[in-house]
Amino acid sequence: MNKKKHNRPYSKDVLNNIELTLIFNKTKATKQNYVNYNSSFRS
Repeated sequence: MNKKKHNRPYSKDVLNNIELTLIFNKTKATKQNYVNYNSSFRS
């Protein structure tokens, strides 16, 4: 009953992709917040 089989280490490419996706999502969220912040001033 060894359940560590599916805990395969990710390849470097996959890890890089995950990291890039996280950074991209964070940037997108930040940009969206910035836009919301600016438009709240204008109204």
